[in-house]
Amino acid sequence: MRPSVLVLALFAMAALAPSADAGPRERARPMPAIRVDDADPVTAPSIAAPTLAGPLITITRVQDMGFGKVVASATAGTVTLATNGTRTAAGGTTLANGASAKAAQFTVAAAALLLYNITLPSSSTLTSSGHTMTVDTFTSNPSGTGQIGAGGTSTLLVGGKLHVGASQASGSYSGTFNVTVVLP
Repeated sequence: MRPSVLVLALFAMAALAPSADAGPRERARPMPAIRVDDADPVTAPSIAAPTLAGPLITITRVQDMGFGKVVASATAGTVTLATNGTRTAAGGTTLANGASAKAAQFTVAAAALLLYNITLPSSSTLTSSGHTMTVDTFTSNPSGTGQIGAGGTSTLLVGGKLHVGASQASGSYSGTFNVTVVLP
């Protein structure tokens, strides 16, 4: 039996979640100049301060996750992709040369030195011409909680574990997953 060669890519999606205290933020606006004197009495209109709501933190996808080329066999196996881009195979999978593996990369932006919480998905499905594989056991660096740097940004890397079926059909598999960051 000829081994199958798989080319894999997982497209990362960024999501924002409101912080736990994500109530509206009020910002005072200067009152407009109103002329009031004895000769021209004027009633000052009531001015409402606007309520501004919006993200205090943003996440931007920089690079998609890629498992590179994998060779399937008659035995199921896995490929684990670390946040530093290295990968390891187990079971019936073999790592092939060619397309380089890479962890997903995001830029998280907020006010300097703020902490943020990271939520990763439980799993994601990759598809190619009706065939599927699953990615789970997502990991991140930083893990669980990150901190915005002095310059107002932080790099977030994400890896995961790919499950390759026995005699998995060859093809270029792709899918998506969501990463959520929120201020505590």
